[in-house]
Amino acid sequence: MLITKNKVNIFRIAAYSMPVLFVVLVIGWMVRYNCYHVLYYQEQMQLFRFDWFYFHQFLIIPGGLAEYTGAFLTQCYFYPWLGATIIALMLVSVYFLFGSICKRYGEKSCFFPLLFIPVLLLLIVFVNQHFRLSYLTGLIICLAGVRIYISLKHPLRFAGGLVIYLIVYIMAAGNAMLFFIMALIVELFAEKYPNRYIYVTALTVWAMLIPFFAFHYVYTANPREVFFALTPVDFLYPDMFNISAWLSFPILYALWRWLAARIHQRQPAVWTMILSCVLTISIIMGSMVFANNRRAEVITGMAFNIQNNNMEKALRLGVSYPFSNDLISYFTNIAIAESGLLPTRMFQYDQTGTSGLFLGWQESYSSALYIGEAYFRLGLIREAEHSAFEAMVGSPHEHNSQTLRRLVATSIILRDTALFNKYIRLFDRTLFYRTWAERQRQYMTAALADPEYALPGYPQQALCDNFFLNYGTPGFTLLKLLERDPGHRLAFEYLMAWYLLKKDVESAKKCFDTYFYRYQYPSIPVHYEEALLVYLSMNPTGNMRGQYPINELTIQRFNNYLQAYKLAASNPQLMQKLYQQYGNTYWFYVHFRESSSLQEKEDATNRY
Repeated sequence: MLITKNKVNIFRIAAYSMPVLFVVLVIGWMVRYNCYHVLYYQEQMQLFRFDWFYFHQFLIIPGGLAEYTGAFLTQCYFYPWLGATIIALMLVSVYFLFGSICKRYGEKSCFFPLLFIPVLLLLIVFVNQHFRLSYLTGLIICLAGVRIYISLKHPLRFAGGLVIYLIVYIMAAGNAMLFFIMALIVELFAEKYPNRYIYVTALTVWAMLIPFFAFHYVYTANPREVFFALTPVDFLYPDMFNISAWLSFPILYALWRWLAARIHQRQPAVWTMILSCVLTISIIMGSMVFANNRRAEVITGMAFNIQNNNMEKALRLGVSYPFSNDLISYFTNIAIAESGLLPTRMFQYDQTGTSGLFLGWQESYSSALYIGEAYFRLGLIREAEHSAFEAMVGSPHEHNSQTLRRLVATSIILRDTALFNKYIRLFDRTLFYRTWAERQRQYMTAALADPEYALPGYPQQALCDNFFLNYGTPGFTLLKLLERDPGHRLAFEYLMAWYLLKKDVESAKKCFDTYFYRYQYPSIPVHYEEALLVYLSMNPTGNMRGQYPINELTIQRFNNYLQAYKLAASNPQLMQKLYQQYGNTYWFYVHFRESSSLQEKEDATNRY
């Protein structure tokens, strides 16, 4: 069946309509399932500024122009829908650029699903938090260079190839190597011409010499960065999809050239086009489902909402995650503590032990930043400042808005004008944080005028004596806080939670006796009642019921629980029923949950 104009148009319509559908799907998918751990996270991992010093930092690194362009666009992630649109349009630009390169040597519209393969691989890689937009920017610069290169005729292509390689290297660093590989493929399939091998040899030597001289005379960077910056070789934690995305371009281009040279001008049937469209849509949807990282989205989303004082949304995100996780328990406990519900609702949520109340130290950006969140809420502002500074120094990319905003907050609470002025000036040179910076100046002015001024959304600095804070003994820290300020209700609730999670009811009882009546609780919170009943069962001679007015309903429920527990111990089939009835009690936690964290749980791997 020979080609007809109508059928060619049908295939062209399919080839151009699929990218439009792809853009719509990507925008919806990014905003719905990758809002926090891709869009908000990457926007907060930088602070793009309009000043010469900031721009100069990019000029002195390999691929700095691509990095700067990527950072400029990433600041738009401040509005998730805008960030998602930018990502979708850049991915579809890869489709059209690569298609333009391939179709230069054969208009085969029926091959259009091949063009989606590298785009979908890049889409999957985008879910990795460390995949910055600058990587995609560098790749687009490389493809643009290839497109210009193939439009040149020899002998102009000889000089053009050397010049284009140099320009691509200056702008996109290691992506020049991809340009070099695709240029070799172009010459491999090109018609034979005089001095062909001389040119290929010269281009190869040129591709080696440029990074070599850049390493010795231009950049202060290690060889890997100079040769391979903005490629999977220099990527933090590269995976199979990251590497495959880059390699797919030369492989598919060579495949297209080979197929175009062998398939005659015959047009497949229309049903083939329909099948290709259905297959492409299925692969796009399948890639999105496969790439979803629910764990990262929930954890990053909870952190974002906690930092922005949206406790209810943080709790809803935590409940949506079906597995045990230290960080999720940690943020959940902060959210319910800030809502004043730690003594009454703590065991209604999954608890992973003491490591879900205070995080242990790990040498990572997230660890340093997240550890300070609990101390910030407790009013240990110096420790929160220290954690934010450690995170800022340990940031994998640059000094970012996330840590700098926390340092602005701590400087206001501490009334430290020198530090405040140092940090706040950086936000004056941004596009989206100028209004926020002006509001912080108003807070600082009010705080300096009135030492008792309560900053909106910020905790008050706690009264405490000087002591060394040990991350391994948060119970000691809380005791020191209460000794200095017995009225610190949040410190009391955290200390009680610490003892309960350790299953140390003796210390919990002692803490309860010492501090409970200092606070205006309308009645004994239910989890404290449950703990007191556990203590009574361990010390049957104590006359606690007369000392503490435990609710009769709680006592009856405890007796019912003991009977149900004995039945479940002899009949494991009743365990699920026991969990449904009493899984939200401290008694169930004491019997069935480990208090030593998640060391043996599958989800503990890389939990920060």
